[in-house]
Amino acid sequence: MAGDERINELKTESVAWPSWDLTPRQVCDLELLMAGGFSPLRGFMTRADYETVVRDMRLADGTLWPIPVTLDVTEELAGRLRSGDWLSL
Repeated sequence: MAGDERINELKTESVAWPSWDLTPRQVCDLELLMAGGFSPLRGFMTRADYETVVRDMRLADGTLWPIPVTLDVTEELAGRLRSGDWLSL
């Protein structure tokens, strides 16, 4: 959890970030990620994890994993984002 100072910094910075309104399903996935329900995942899947899960039902590190856990966004938004960009949810 971020400290008060970092929280205030993020609130200020996030005004300039692209944003996405989560669907009910995405909210559930995010809650499970935050609570450790999708351990060992620490966030939505990377491209490498997604591709190996779809192909082999395993994460990129070989861990057995049955379904992709991704943040589906529109093509328009995805086209504006680059690896490492911040996104307000």
